[in-house]
Amino acid sequence: GTAKLWDMDTEPAPTRWWLEPSDRPVGFSADGRRLITITTNGTAIRHWERASVARSVPLQNPLSRQDLDRLRFALMAGRLFVGQTNGILRSYSVESGRAIRSLKVADEISWLREVPRDGRWIAGTARSEGRLTGLFVWDGESGVTLAHVPEFDWPHDVAASSRDGRFLAMGTTNHGVKVWDVPAQRLFRTFTGHPWHAYAMDFSDDGKYLASSSWAGDIRVW
Repeated sequence: GTAKLWDMDTEPAPTRWWLEPSDRPVGFSADGRRLITITTNGTAIRHWERASVARSVPLQNPLSRQDLDRLRFALMAGRLFVGQTNGILRSYSVESGRAIRSLKVADEISWLREVPRDGRWIAGTARSEGRLTGLFVWDGESGVTLAHVPEFDWPHDVAASSRDGRFLAMGTTNHGVKVWDVPAQRLFRTFTGHPWHAYAMDFSDDGKYLASSSWAGDIRVW
């Protein structure tokens, strides 16, 4: 595959890195100098510098193909989170490949939706007896449930976190956007106005604004 990288200050055109077909991009290192990928067979994490592999780290526990579809990366923490169908939430160090945590958080994790940069919590959808039970926010260290949103039940709903990890924004089935204050474990704001389901969203760096777009093509800043 091909990775395209832009230097927003000096390069109007992207730099192309030709990745190996067996690599899937995960994110950048905290200093922004390395692109981190995982092999599609789930056995290793690779660190790329200047379009070549600088380091390859074997994973302590290889990931299955299903695991690879349930990944989220906490950039500042340097952790890769994996949700498994048996309800286990695992975290790995991208520097060493070693397992950090293994937490039983649900009967079945169907998807991981969002994790802030410091990895303090993880948002994901879960199932029980084959039925989707909504979106959960789990503590990244203990696995304790910090929030539960039962109405988060549409497969294309999206989520985003503020840079400081305080807020979690979520698309809802009624075309709205809800913002949770995670530390306070309460609903902070509800925004309405999209003509269709939310498609993408993100916070500004200072957390004061939230931009979201819907399947109808509109963009709104809240």
